[in-house]
Amino acid sequence: MYTESSYPNYSSKVAHFVGPCFNLSSILSPQISFRYHMYGAAMGDLKLQASTNGTSWSTIWSKAGDQGNSWKSATVSLNAYTSATQLRLRFVGTTGSSYTSDMAIDYIRVQQGIFFLCNSSFPLLHGFESGFDGWVNASSGDDFNWTRKSGSTPSSSTGPTAAAGGSYYIYTESSNPNYGGKDAIITSPCQNLNALSSPAVRFSYHMYGSSMGTLRLQVSVNNGAWSTIWSKTGDQGNSWKSVYLNVGSYKSGNTKFRFHGTTGSSFRSDMAVDNFRIQEGLIIIDPPFDDPRILIEDAPVTLDEVKPEPFLSVFPNPFNDQINIE
Repeated sequence: MYTESSYPNYSSKVAHFVGPCFNLSSILSPQISFRYHMYGAAMGDLKLQASTNGTSWSTIWSKAGDQGNSWKSATVSLNAYTSATQLRLRFVGTTGSSYTSDMAIDYIRVQQGIFFLCNSSFPLLHGFESGFDGWVNASSGDDFNWTRKSGSTPSSSTGPTAAAGGSYYIYTESSNPNYGGKDAIITSPCQNLNALSSPAVRFSYHMYGSSMGTLRLQVSVNNGAWSTIWSKTGDQGNSWKSVYLNVGSYKSGNTKFRFHGTTGSSFRSDMAVDNFRIQEGLIIIDPPFDDPRILIEDAPVTLDEVKPEPFLSVFPNPFNDQINIE
């Protein structure tokens, strides 16, 4: 199916293509996948929209501008509509400023997602000893790649001198032309966190350098938008630090994590990550913490320091008077 944008169908002329009614109430992790083709110097925009009443529509995917002379693939989660018994989907194409804005769609599938293909064996450790452990550098949207390394980084007064554990780690080399404000993104394999009752993430990071930038850990569920769940900015000293995060609120589907590093104003902004773990949580407590996802960072926590009221559950159980993060 395509939109013919020759005169009089430009500019900014709209074409709707509406699908049948869907009942997703019995589908685990539903999704829609399709192919699209948007080649043309004056390309407009293509949207996928959803409606539960046939009247009001929400845009759940969109592309604008020339995407090249080839078919592209897209997969969009429909998890927000698992209670819908009368879901309608439609493609909305809007032509550009001339006839060179034909757009096409094909091979539309509404189906159960690939949730069951994600890793569900925990605890999981990615120490990067034999490779990238399935982590993949972004192919677009950033400026340079993460690198696997043993020993010291090449630049002086920045970066670690050895791995946090084992021999290898991954890092961003911020020497020219990779500064300032340049981004490097690396994404984990897919994880099925439903295999854990209280999933948690642990990792080590190293951010030493006088012009250090920002490191973020971000999460996405069912190929949705990326949310930042942890970040650090600036020089954190010449040592490895440890982080422990509760990620139970992200176990509703196919979960991926990514590290997004942004370099500072000079080459002295190498940052590194090692020993990324996904495991059963050690401790779940009601705040006093401002952010309940961040349970323990950079130091052991004793019960006297935290004074939780009440405990929901504690791991390991039984315990003595202190829970240490090694």
